[in-house]
Formats: sequence, C-alpha cells, structure tokens
Amino acid sequence: MIFVKPRRNSFTFYNTEYIGNITDIFGNTAIAMIEAIVGSEGAERVLLFLAARNEGYASEIANQWNMDVSTVQSQLKRMERDGLLISSTRGRTRIYRFNPRYIFKEETQALLNKALLHLPDSLQATLLLDRRRPRRTGKPL
Repeated sequence: MIFVKPRRNSFTFYNTEYIGNITDIFGNTAIAMIEAIVGSEGAERVLLFLAARNEGYASEIANQWNMDVSTVQSQLKRMERDGLLISSTRGRTRIYRFNPRYIFKEETQALLNKALLHLPDSLQATLLLDRRRPRRTGKPL
C-alpha cells in the first residue's frame, strides 16, 4: 500500500510493507510510529532513546540518530520544561531521564516500549546497547 505524507512544500511517498517502520521509495527507513502523538520526529527519537536506555545526554542521542545536537537539546529542554523529563549534571554533562513524578509516566513508557518492540531488529540492538566505558585496546567485539 502506498500513501503520501505531505512535508513542507513537497510530498514523500511511503511503502507500508512492514509494521513498525516505514520505507520510502528510495529504501530509506523512517521511524514514524508515534510522531503524530509527540509532535515531531525529533521528539519521537529522543523519547525512544530514553525509553530504551533510561537516561541519556544530548550529544549521545544526536549521534545515535544522526541529528543535530541543537535539535535534540531543544526537544530535551521543552520536555523538561513540560515536566516529562528531569535532568541532573555529572561533571559538565547534563543527563536526562523520565520524571518519576510525571502523572502519565507509566502510560508514556508503556507506549514507548510498545513502539520499541516494533522497530527493526538492527535498530533495537543499537538502541539497547548501552556501553558507557571505554573498550580495552585490541579486545574483540
């Protein structure tokens, strides 16, 4: 089934062969499962990352999704301002996580966990791989 999604002054054609991810006519995968609920693709990616790893910082999230750090920072600041996220600092790094006092925390995490289950396996593996310390030189993967 092919459908058209309007994007600022242009249209993108999608092929909906797979549940959970959308492939455009060029074979690029776009994650657009809950974008309509959260408002933007950037917000969706930030929330999926935090749901998978429980916490993260802006440059880590930006590197994971190949996004601009400023875009991720603006989404994180907006979500913190609205009460969905809280932040703390470790050294010079601001770490974000879900606010345990947010009234819809459980429902939000349930929605995001369900969305994570429908991501492609390769993307799930990279999101769930939480390696924080450096690797020993010469150690095999």
